[in-house]
Amino acid sequence: MTLMHLIRNKHMNVRRIFSFAVTIIAASQLAAQPAKSVRVVDVKSADGTILKGTYFAAANPGPGVLLFHQSNRTRKSWDELAAQLAAIGIHVLTVDSRAHGESGGKYDTEANRAAYWKTGWPSDLEAAFQ
Repeated sequence: MTLMHLIRNKHMNVRRIFSFAVTIIAASQLAAQPAKSVRVVDVKSADGTILKGTYFAAANPGPGVLLFHQSNRTRKSWDELAAQLAAIGIHVLTVDSRAHGESGGKYDTEANRAAYWKTGWPSDLEAAFQ
């Protein structure tokens, strides 16, 4: 439904048209605003490995979300979504998984990689959650 459709509709009053226009303008402004506070943080895992994260602070206290990337990405793949969530009041922490992006750690064999996802990843998730 477009603004012109609302204007042409004889049953619509000026107040509803005005409300619709204000809502559209406010939504576009909110989406265009960058996160007010973005900072890179270090998360220390249980074994001492440093995981890099980016914290996107919302303007006011509120809910939060923790975002880990897919296996072939980094935390930066979440930047656009994280900024949008922060703009609507949700605090966001994005984290580079171990041996990805700017985080420490490495896998010296494929067996170690598989073992990490079964046993080590939950520990890294817990460290980021804290």
